[in-house]
Amino acid sequence: MKYLTLFLLFLLISCSDKNSELSNHFSCDNTTVETELKTIKDIRNLFSVELPKHWKTNLYYDNAQTSIFAADTTKSLTKSVLLDVTFIHNSVSFNEIFINKTTASSEEKGLKDEVLKEIHFLDKPSFLQHSKGKKNNYSYEVVNVFSKINSDNFLLTKIEVYGDSAVSKRLCNAINLVNKIQLK
Repeated sequence: MKYLTLFLLFLLISCSDKNSELSNHFSCDNTTVETELKTIKDIRNLFSVELPKHWKTNLYYDNAQTSIFAADTTKSLTKSVLLDVTFIHNSVSFNEIFINKTTASSEEKGLKDEVLKEIHFLDKPSFLQHSKGKKNNYSYEVVNVFSKINSDNFLLTKIEVYGDSAVSKRLCNAINLVNKIQLK
């Protein structure tokens, strides 16, 4: 009986989604899984993400960062999602100063923070900021996840959704994609 219990516990742990904290926060149980994905690597080969083949992607880098920006341009803005994953060469600490800066940034943009909390994402200590408001006369939601990679670098994963149509579904589909980010 003891071995059966240990085996079942092992199965439960090994089958759990390592990125489920973000998925669980948004109740992403039944998301649509894109089947035709391609792996996109940032210019410096520091990370990669699997994205639908038909999405338009842009790569950017400078001395301070490297990023992948992607969107499904076959759909209107209010039916799509925008993803921006940026590896930033700077340290981050999830302290009161950091929280005040992120809150002030939201307020400057006319957004209201719905969630500000520490989580684990990509097996890294992370900070989740989920904000809502209006942008360009549309309802707007943005999810920012700041993940501390090491003492000198962090990853900013940003999901943007415009409009009122299927917001939860679009957020969950995007979360399903960003859960697949691979750090090098």
